[in-house]
Amino acid sequence: ARMAGRAARGAITLGDLTLYIAVFRQGQGALQSILGAVGTMYEDALFMSNLFAYLDIPTGGEAPRVLPARSPPRGAPGAIEIRGVSFRYPGKEAWALRDLSLTIAPGEKLGLVGENGAGKSTLVKLLRRLYDPTEGEIRYGGVDLRDMDPADLRGRIGAVFQDFVRYQFTAAENVGLGNPAHLDDRPRIEEAARRGGATAVVEALPDGWDTVLGGWFEAGQEISAGQWQKLAVARAFMRDKAEVLVLDEPTASIDA
Repeated sequence: ARMAGRAARGAITLGDLTLYIAVFRQGQGALQSILGAVGTMYEDALFMSNLFAYLDIPTGGEAPRVLPARSPPRGAPGAIEIRGVSFRYPGKEAWALRDLSLTIAPGEKLGLVGENGAGKSTLVKLLRRLYDPTEGEIRYGGVDLRDMDPADLRGRIGAVFQDFVRYQFTAAENVGLGNPAHLDDRPRIEEAARRGGATAVVEALPDGWDTVLGGWFEAGQEISAGQWQKLAVARAFMRDKAEVLVLDEPTASIDA
């Protein structure tokens, strides 16, 4: 207002007034940019603090309790013994499983049936040692899972889950990733597909085993949820040395 008054009195020219206004607006825009950048940096710092807090969470079940780790004999699958197992998720008061005891003999097939929230998937996670029991113990071949090397334990168990992964790779790689060491072993991949019921899915693809699946890439071929799931089931059969096969609703998207 003072500058406009001075321009009206002829103390400054209209050009000077225009210059002052332009400089003021530029300074105002620069200040806004600085404040916006500070706010963005603060927001990013909050996200990073969440990330570092997550990374600092200790991972349970990633090391054996005893050294050297114990290992049941290979080639002769042992019984799975669940002894008085109770479990609740970290930070939760309610029990997901409570005082469960069960023995599964070698060669036995067991179906778990229950309502949503009954603890079926939780038991599967405990068998894979993604979590350790809050109470009780799980033994395989007489050895507590917590005393086994995690890589050895998971190498003995093949698993197919309802929330399987859809790899945006070729059909052969989608099956072969069930055992990365044999990713290029085409006969083994074809046999796993036959055992998993996925042969017909692959034969219907434009380039067979070399067809890229999914929609991420231009050459990708999208397939149905049921076809994806058949490939996921076949993936589990890549582990021909797996002594235990765990299926957590693996046919949810597959037709009758």
